[in-house]
Amino acid sequence: MTRSGGARPPRMAGRLRELGLLESAIGRAAEGEPSAVFVHGESGVGKTRLVREICDRAREGGFTVVWGRCLRFGAFESAFLPWVTSLEQWLDAAHPAVRQRVLGAVPGAASVLPSLGAAIHDSAVRAVTVADALVSQIVALGPTVLVMDDVQWADAASRDALMYVIGGFGRQPLLVLATYRDEELGTGDPMHGWLADVRRLPGVGDLRLGRLSPAETEEQLTLLLGGVPSPGLVRDVVARSGGNAYLTELLTEGLDARAESLPEGLPENLSDALLAAWHRLPHVARDVLQTLVVAGRPTRVEQLRAVCADRGVPSADVTGALSASITGGLVVRTDEDTVWFRHPLLAEVLEATFLPGEAAPLHRAWAAGLRSTSAVGGEDVRRLGDLARHFEGAGDLDESFAASLEAADAARGARLWRDEAMHLVRAARLWPRVDTTPAGGRGEAELWERAAVTLARVGRSAEAVAAADRGLALAEASGDVLLLTRLTLIRWDELFWTRGHGHDAVADARRLVSRTEALSDTAEHARALAELTWALVWVGDLEEARRVAEAALVAARRSASPAAMSVAHEACAWANSGGESECANGQEALRYARLAADPDLVSSAAQALTNCLLARGRLREAVQMEIEALQWALEDGALASAVWRSGFLAATLAEHGRLREGMDAVRTGLSVADVSSGSAVVRLAAMVIAVRRGDLPAAELHERRAQEQVVALEERPGLEAPPGLAEYLLARGEPARALHLVRRTLQAHSVDPRVADRMVMWGARAAADLVLAARDRGDHRGVDRARAELAQLVGARAGLPGEPFEPADADDSVQPAYAAIFAAEMARCSGVLDPDAWSSAARLCERASLHWEQNLARWRQAESLAIRGAAGSAAAPLREVRAYASREGAARLLVDVEALAASIRVPLEDPRQAPPEPRPPSGRLSGLTAREGEVLAHLVAGRTYAEIAEALFISEKTVSTHVSHLLRKTGTRSRQEVSALALRLRATDATGSGFGQA
Repeated sequence: MTRSGGARPPRMAGRLRELGLLESAIGRAAEGEPSAVFVHGESGVGKTRLVREICDRAREGGFTVVWGRCLRFGAFESAFLPWVTSLEQWLDAAHPAVRQRVLGAVPGAASVLPSLGAAIHDSAVRAVTVADALVSQIVALGPTVLVMDDVQWADAASRDALMYVIGGFGRQPLLVLATYRDEELGTGDPMHGWLADVRRLPGVGDLRLGRLSPAETEEQLTLLLGGVPSPGLVRDVVARSGGNAYLTELLTEGLDARAESLPEGLPENLSDALLAAWHRLPHVARDVLQTLVVAGRPTRVEQLRAVCADRGVPSADVTGALSASITGGLVVRTDEDTVWFRHPLLAEVLEATFLPGEAAPLHRAWAAGLRSTSAVGGEDVRRLGDLARHFEGAGDLDESFAASLEAADAARGARLWRDEAMHLVRAARLWPRVDTTPAGGRGEAELWERAAVTLARVGRSAEAVAAADRGLALAEASGDVLLLTRLTLIRWDELFWTRGHGHDAVADARRLVSRTEALSDTAEHARALAELTWALVWVGDLEEARRVAEAALVAARRSASPAAMSVAHEACAWANSGGESECANGQEALRYARLAADPDLVSSAAQALTNCLLARGRLREAVQMEIEALQWALEDGALASAVWRSGFLAATLAEHGRLREGMDAVRTGLSVADVSSGSAVVRLAAMVIAVRRGDLPAAELHERRAQEQVVALEERPGLEAPPGLAEYLLARGEPARALHLVRRTLQAHSVDPRVADRMVMWGARAAADLVLAARDRGDHRGVDRARAELAQLVGARAGLPGEPFEPADADDSVQPAYAAIFAAEMARCSGVLDPDAWSSAARLCERASLHWEQNLARWRQAESLAIRGAAGSAAAPLREVRAYASREGAARLLVDVEALAASIRVPLEDPRQAPPEPRPPSGRLSGLTAREGEVLAHLVAGRTYAEIAEALFISEKTVSTHVSHLLRKTGTRSRQEVSALALRLRATDATGSGFGQA
């Protein structure tokens, strides 16, 4: 059975919903149901590109496309130009006989077509009817798409002709597509009335295009650059283009796909394109917009008037300038009394129009206005931040420094960590240039320390390390051991845990402990001991780790610091992994972290407690702990911690077999921040879930992203990458690479015996696949080689700490379940068909809540029964697996189940239940045509495109087109996913759709 889909590759980013809607309109037009769709949105959002894409698809389906483009002229208006150009282009491309047939049926054609040689002197009414007649004759030859692009620039006669065509819709294969720019329609524009009239006509629809989402922008960049862009580049482009497709294209023109960020400045063609509309404004309006851009963010009109008044611009002129700017599409109302630029890049370009020092008086005016106001909460944080920025722009650095510190303190009180980080960095940058001494005795190094902590909290790891380095240089010079210790720990955490950079952790930690030895009653000494504990755990020296952890706890008690107590208890939990005190220490670490009100410590302690629960096979409790920890991180605004928590939650849910919930956690992790190792954990979980849901292209993307995040990802302890990577490689049909990966990285993960055991289990699965493939092709040496490699892997595991698959305690149900899977895979590798072994594995997995492995074992059980000739006994496990796969959207497993059931002729309907009453297809299947229903039935039966084409007496290309329509109408992405959807909905053939008859 083939697993390849037949849908055409996308040629534009996003817009799947919009393409689907327009494809439906194409389908209706092909059946003689004409319609008109007005596609609109701001300039550059992708209207014309969308229409071109749908026209290309229509041409492939046999449509003729007549394309008219309206142009904007400065000094004159050319009547009927879009109709003339579109019809003339059609005539040029038409066969002479077809051309003669159409022109012969419309005697007055020369009145609108200059190429015919006659003078155009008929009335506008006559021209409208002639244009309609020409279109009707073209439509009579075959299905047609008529496009009018940029209707906002069309003359009145051209619009009247378009309305005349739409108003005369009959039973004809015609689709009219018209585009226009929202921002071009100012107050009082006559097109408002024309649109209101035309939208009342039957068959007229409206499709507004918004800006692309970050994910859609990433997709656009992949198409533009010919490769997957880096996360940093995607962030830069989204921030600067605002999701406008055209601006994204101009920003990245000539850029390499490997670029980490956008270069400084803007391409000249982009600056010219953005400033063109600004240059068309009156002089006063240009001045007002320059005043607005200095504000730096959306601004109340009342504030803008006040600043302009200080510069001698009357209020009425400001109102007129804003009206002209809104009409010209440069400015928008963000709410009733607030305005800002339509595109972020326009503000950036306008800022560059100032000469050196020219903006200083404007900054001073804005600062004066802000100083005289007050606010509360987040609004006061923004006011103080704006005040600091304007003081700096005006050259008042002392005032800017003071306002930055005040803004940072206000942001911390409101738990707005991003804002706090921004203001702290500004204050630290200004420190060497100010004359005043900060209140409270805060030193420069301490300011950099605070900035580093906050930057790390919001996921800006590289900047956090840079801030810590600046502080370390100052602390070294001052000889402040405690400050130096804190900054060093921040730096290590970011480099090792977050960014995956290695260092000699044990030696470095010993030096830090030695340096703080004389300060044994401080929180810093306790944290240094805890760092040494973690380093010793990672190298496997658990005996010394336990001694050091106890010393850390003693030092933390002497310091009376809740934060130090949390860190020390967490170190004890790590050092006593698998011991009786592990969970108790984890709970104490979490309690003290909450007392310290430190969201980063809360997250770290929650992870320690989750590890304890997982080690004891208490998956349900671990999931609940992860859910609570993620919620805490999100509520506290600790974005970096939220990424880690999302990743581990998604991974735990995937292990649990809860794929849909796992994807929700993945989406959260991908949306909050980019945190190298943490984001890699999210991507690895997403990869596994995508594999299980049958979406290998998505799995490949997530795998590539994870590898980009962390160098030598598979060898990094703590990320637990090898089991997921092995599963991905097996899904790709590469068991040899999977087995090699597990063998190569086993030693690196020996610090956690449970991870090593899962790796051995996946190695056995890979070896079994290798053996079966070699045996099928008669390769006896290949069989022996695979078995020998597995024996070496098992021997390597026996030499590592801990007994293989040893339960943590009597309640641990996870390790016995994995042991049973390993035993069943070993039997499969030996060529033994043992349905009882798989049945036992399934029961133990169910007890451990490993629902994915439970259902995989049930499928293997059914497969073994079928091969042994006991097909009837396979029905029950197959039904069980199908129910799970349908519920969780596990399309790949569902296809395997359906294929096995079909091959052994086992019905999957429960015989104890009456067959369902026939009913029309519902929900996402209700819009299918009869032919699409027939194609879907064959897809569900697992047939190839060639087989479907032969059965339905159509071409494979036509089959591919129908599959493309099916995917778009149902919102699915592959033939496996649409098949799974159909099976879930249990659609029947009461309406003659053909579904279920294949």
